[in-house]
Amino acid sequence: MSADLGALRKAGLMRLSGQTPWVSVGIGTCGKGNGADEVLAALETTLKNGKSEALARRVGCFGFCAAEPLVMAYRPGKPLLLFTDVKASKAPALAKALGDNEAFAKMAKIAEAKIEVWDFRTQKITYGEDFAYLPTWKELAFFKGQEKLVLRDAGMIDPESIEEYLAVGGYSGLIKAITTMTPDSLIEEVKKSGLRGRGGAGFPTWKKWRIMRDNALASPGESYIVCNADEGDPGAYMNRNEIESDPHMLIEGMIIGAYAMGASHGIVYVRAEYPLAVERLEKALAQAKKAGLLGKQILETRFNFDIEIVTGAGAFVCGEETALIASIEGKAGRPSPRPPFPAQKGLYGRPTSINNVETWCNIPLIVARGGEYFSSFGTPPSPGTKVFSFVGKVRNTGLVELPMGSTLESAVYGMCEGMGPKKKIKGLQSGGPSGGCIPSSLFKTPIDYEHLAELGAIMGSGGMVVMDQDNCMVDVARYFIGFTANESCGKCTPCREGTSQMLNILHGVADGEASEQDLKTLESLALSIKDSSLCGLGQTTANPVLTTLKYFKDEYIQHIKAKRCPAGVCENLYVALCESSCPLHMNIPGYLQLLKENRIEDAFELTLRENPLPGSLGRICHFHCRMRCRRDMLDESVSQGEIHRYLADSMYKMGREKSIYNKLIKEKLPASGKKIAIVGAGPAGLSAAFWLCRLGHEITIYDGSTEAGGILRWGIPAYRLPKDMLKKEITLIQKLGVKFVFNTPMESKEQWQRLIDANDAVIVAVGAGHETGLGIPGESLSGVMPAGEFLKAVSENQKPKVGSEVVVVGGGNSAIDAARSALRLGASVKIVYRRARAHWRKEYRFFA
Repeated sequence: MSADLGALRKAGLMRLSGQTPWVSVGIGTCGKGNGADEVLAALETTLKNGKSEALARRVGCFGFCAAEPLVMAYRPGKPLLLFTDVKASKAPALAKALGDNEAFAKMAKIAEAKIEVWDFRTQKITYGEDFAYLPTWKELAFFKGQEKLVLRDAGMIDPESIEEYLAVGGYSGLIKAITTMTPDSLIEEVKKSGLRGRGGAGFPTWKKWRIMRDNALASPGESYIVCNADEGDPGAYMNRNEIESDPHMLIEGMIIGAYAMGASHGIVYVRAEYPLAVERLEKALAQAKKAGLLGKQILETRFNFDIEIVTGAGAFVCGEETALIASIEGKAGRPSPRPPFPAQKGLYGRPTSINNVETWCNIPLIVARGGEYFSSFGTPPSPGTKVFSFVGKVRNTGLVELPMGSTLESAVYGMCEGMGPKKKIKGLQSGGPSGGCIPSSLFKTPIDYEHLAELGAIMGSGGMVVMDQDNCMVDVARYFIGFTANESCGKCTPCREGTSQMLNILHGVADGEASEQDLKTLESLALSIKDSSLCGLGQTTANPVLTTLKYFKDEYIQHIKAKRCPAGVCENLYVALCESSCPLHMNIPGYLQLLKENRIEDAFELTLRENPLPGSLGRICHFHCRMRCRRDMLDESVSQGEIHRYLADSMYKMGREKSIYNKLIKEKLPASGKKIAIVGAGPAGLSAAFWLCRLGHEITIYDGSTEAGGILRWGIPAYRLPKDMLKKEITLIQKLGVKFVFNTPMESKEQWQRLIDANDAVIVAVGAGHETGLGIPGESLSGVMPAGEFLKAVSENQKPKVGSEVVVVGGGNSAIDAARSALRLGASVKIVYRRARAHWRKEYRFFA
């Protein structure tokens, strides 16, 4: 290292870990959007007014974007303190903490975590040990399991300071490459690392470099390397962050690559929508030139190389390498057929090698530490790490750097901590518009090129959009196809016309106007576009359609057959979110409005027409409507069960239900001549009989018990569902003309055959014949009783002998009913719940 670089490095080290206290603020685009500029300004003003020697530093993004602004505080000999969600009002307390150890220790009590030592991979800095009660940064859920190779400097150094980059080992890889390695040995080192392109295709980087070098040697003259920073995927911002937080890392990687491939000129193609990234990259390039690391005779050798920035207008198709080259040349960004490949004939007709930002950023570490060090992370087919941006329906959003081979499950439910108990994650979109939708049932899949491809998705540049039950997968497919249809360059017919046709079909599905034949056409179109489009973007544009059809076809069918959008997104197919999520699709806004107008009889009638058991189900329903209630955004969801109970109890107590019963009986259609047998007198059988009888069919319900009601009668204790209420509501079904045949278990083929022969249709509504076991050791031992069996015995007044102590395993309805029933029998009861308390239904928590 030259004396000048050594002096710069020393200055950087003094700034990072010297005797001067400092406080740093993450100033990336995400931090700025959350008020980081105001926090930094407040700190600078406070320190200046207090005439403090402490520094207020700007750093890049630490990755935990959901917790911005992120602030770190440093005192010599003490660990770094990490604070999240910091407001400008905290500036005086932070400034005071920098002044003495006592105030610093007091501030540590509200810190999120500490950093005692940081491994920059090419340099380690030990800050100090203290505050044993504080977790280390790696113990925070978001960072647990991450390996920061590409993001090793992000959030720790000033991205606008070459001194700090040098202080943490920056440019050591370049110095090693130029002074001790040949181009061929460099390519061999990259081969040892196993690095594959991080832009999504996963092509081995060393092969790309070898082809480029061979072509450059065979064709003397200018040759180019290009950094593709045209990050256009919705929800993806890894490359932007990498440039904003550590621009010198990108520059160093490109210089090393140019030396290995024999390139004389480099271009960073970045979209103009990334102004902070462009600004910091420009400053870093100027600093590198001034330090003799760019331009003529780099590090006093005969190697000449320079880099310029070209800003693109943000066209998605310009991420495709031949379209990108055309854009740099000032032409319309449209792909070209290959071969010739860019390495043969690229920019201005000369050999050109294009790599993604993250690919270049891996190079300095590979050269500095060796290819084998890099390949010790990840898996043999996919070594190293990959940076992903996790956005959408998760608690922790931000940049996650995972070793290849980690599972989606570990990232979504571990680092991102899922969504919490109220919502359920449905799946995620991997790889942007060219990627695919992966259901949550496949989250145990390792994250690497091959496994994601097997699922029909791609890694892409690393965007991961997590979706929950409020996301309609038809609408997701429609959004991404709409995006690619708008972004299509129009050069090839399959992409230009095919995406528009797919979009039209998806509009039809979302509007409830499509047919199942349209789905076949949609799939056929998608496969044709995939096989015949000109460029990689066109060939992968159908992935969102193909994967949603493969994994979420039931949602398409519900849109087409039931004219329903389960997620309540497609506006033509739902009245309200609560109505859409209700299994009966009750007109909830309708009866609420009638109640508001004090029209209780009309509200009861509207309810009864869609739910023949309002008083019974109002007491025991799961209330899916409450999971989607808009009111929950303000305070709590509307308690529809209480409303049903109020309606039914009030009407029955006043005797005003009779006129409504009579109205329904009079509306019954003339006899159809059709006979229908229903096996099972539980809620499903009773509901089917209610609607079919009103259509004029002759209905007979068969049941093996002595009374109607099924689980309502025999599985739910009377203190929760009074039996008189159930009998009252079954009376209406009897008055409509439904016949009941009890004590008739269907136990033989002959019985079933006679039933089939005697009726035009047979409906089997027997419910669950047996309980599903927990799959734990010992559940078949003597003394272990299924909850349903126990509750039935209680309902039959058998008073089962449970002993003095009872343990109930589970936390659902039957578990709580069994626990309360056992308590009433005089036992001491304990409930064992296998999940977290937060996942327990709120109404049950007061029992504990």
